[in-house]
Amino acid sequence: MPAGVLVGWSAGAPALGSLACSTGAMREVRRPDWWPYPESCQHGHPWGPGRVIVSWMPCDCGPARAERQRGPGHLTVSCQVPGCRSRWYRPDHDPGAAG
Repeated sequence: MPAGVLVGWSAGAPALGSLACSTGAMREVRRPDWWPYPESCQHGHPWGPGRVIVSWMPCDCGPARAERQRGPGHLTVSCQVPGCRSRWYRPDHDPGAAG
């Protein structure tokens, strides 16, 4: 069997698959009804469970200080597509307004 080929069983017959990248269209991303974040990053990569990291970032910028529900900072959602550095902030981040 060549390297990079998967063998499985489907309906009693062997099924072959490949570990190579597909050029086919990506399947629709399924998001739960409660999903409160944007559906994609600023570069168009679809976001959903398993495709982002949600975290908290302490910050002293003006919007973060004004919000102060959990202390000054931001809820952040970071795209996990390799090479993409897109990040979404709530409240908006203003690095020039850090105090």
